[in-house]
Amino acid sequence: MPDWLDELLYELPSESHPPDLIDRIQLNLENYRRRRRRFHSLLHISLLIAGSIGLGLLVWSWDRLIAMLPSMSTEGIGEWMSRAAQSPPEASMEFISALGIWGRNLAGSLDGVVILAILLLALPAIYGFFINLERPKATEGVIG
Repeated sequence: MPDWLDELLYELPSESHPPDLIDRIQLNLENYRRRRRRFHSLLHISLLIAGSIGLGLLVWSWDRLIAMLPSMSTEGIGEWMSRAAQSPPEASMEFISALGIWGRNLAGSLDGVVILAILLLALPAIYGFFINLERPKATEGVIG
């Protein structure tokens, strides 16, 4: 009774591979790695430039950003803390509603420069976040 591996061996082609096949594969692999390194270098440089421009735009519009922040006083914070100690759910709901009102006012007062600056700063941050997600941990495959 013939084994199924014997049948597969008979079906394999009998010609040998070209003599320069290994060299061509290694050259293609080296070219691929070189293109990948070049792409990643250009990507990192462009994200560095985007982040720098975003930071520069934020510094340039710093006075507008400071004006958008809500005014806070120690008395207001102390009052909210005492309400939070008495009734945490109600204080949390008041804080969330105040945060929502501030967010709506902030969204209406943002100009294009600030939005562009935030987007330019977010690009490198998101890229760095995803790069760190896909890197394997150093302890994978280690027993103990």
